[in-house]
Amino acid sequence: MVTFEYPKINSLLLKILLFFIATLMLVRYIFPLVLRFALLKWAERIKTQHTSEQSQTTDEKKKKGTADLGEYIDYEEID
Repeated sequence: MVTFEYPKINSLLLKILLFFIATLMLVRYIFPLVLRFALLKWAERIKTQHTSEQSQTTDEKKKKGTADLGEYIDYEEID
């Protein structure tokens, strides 16, 4: 009985299988860490943008509130 062995094909299949398993392990353990880091940076950037916009609007309100007012009138002294 004659058996055929393909050492190159077996090693290629083994390499493909090992690459597939290594990729799955990286995705399983590394991807959540990267995703968590990216989401924290994204939330920090949004928070800083929100606070800077909020401070700009409060500054504009302070300036606008006193500029449009007219002369002060004390109504108690008017007869």
